[in-house]
Amino acid sequence: MDIKDLATLTVASLAPALPYLADVAKGAAGALGKQITEATLARGQKIWEWLTKQAPALPGLPETLEKLRASPDDADIQGSVRLQLRELLAKDPAAPAALQTLLQEIGVMQTSIQQSGQGNIAAARDITVDKLTQNFNK
Repeated sequence: MDIKDLATLTVASLAPALPYLADVAKGAAGALGKQITEATLARGQKIWEWLTKQAPALPGLPETLEKLRASPDDADIQGSVRLQLRELLAKDPAAPAALQTLLQEIGVMQTSIQQSGQGNIAAARDITVDKLTQNFNK
């Protein structure tokens, strides 16, 4: 997976859990089950831990992560984190493999399915479709 896609997948996986991470740290996770799944929260927490450990290596990243925690739905801040994460991943040759391994371990998988033939249907568990293209041969 290239660095750009890795950064995009990381931020997209982290953002849904951010509003709840502070509550978990305070031990107030009791009512969270109604608002967010445990799996989403656990993934977000693991990604957050990895990012905050890496943050000192790139000036500005810690502050941007805190802004993202305060406003997880802000697309501009998400974009800034993606850019800074891409810089971090490009700077440290071991970081992309480490992050990709983490994402695989916590269940953030990217599935690619190729199919051919008329009327074929592909299905798998936990698929997210980012881009769907069709090629109709006439």
